[in-house]
Amino acid sequence: MATWGQRIGSVNPSGQAPASSPDAQAAASSLREQWRSEQDAATADAADGFRHGRTLKDIAIESLHRGDPMVVVMPHVRFHGMVEAVGPDLLALRTVSGRVDVHLDAGVPLMLQIGERVREGGARDTVSDGDFRNALLARERLGEVTLGCTLLDEPVDGKIVMGADHVCLVGRGGAETYFPFSCVSYVMPRRD
Repeated sequence: MATWGQRIGSVNPSGQAPASSPDAQAAASSLREQWRSEQDAATADAADGFRHGRTLKDIAIESLHRGDPMVVVMPHVRFHGMVEAVGPDLLALRTVSGRVDVHLDAGVPLMLQIGERVREGGARDTVSDGDFRNALLARERLGEVTLGCTLLDEPVDGKIVMGADHVCLVGRGGAETYFPFSCVSYVMPRRD
């Protein structure tokens, strides 16, 4: 079987370059152009597959690695900061008011924006504090928080008590409000 170079006429059986004829040059050029076209198509298909397979978690990890600041936009609130940690359903941002743990869940309406690409910084390793539930468990020991819920226009403040499938928020007056876990969109240090 002839090699690629032999098919386009670059090597003859004696191992020397053949005399260039216009037909051989045209054939070689055509084969090179066909090969380039096939390579470009394969590269474009691979890039499409990569883009189509990305998740919000993947975008958060990329932002963490690059050190790009991110804006998380949710109904009635925006958070701007650096990605601090990413978990299976967790995006933690370091903002001016402290760490905000965002629930990356299909039921939580949000948008991610990266408006600025930085030239330096970022983290090589992916920092993970586990999942969103673990982040809430950690907050349970830290005192009062502000909690966002997909069912409310305004966030609520209080102390978190975790259940198996819910979060209980105990207000300063002792009132207890129970939120299904899937409805909790974010938690952050108590706003004052």
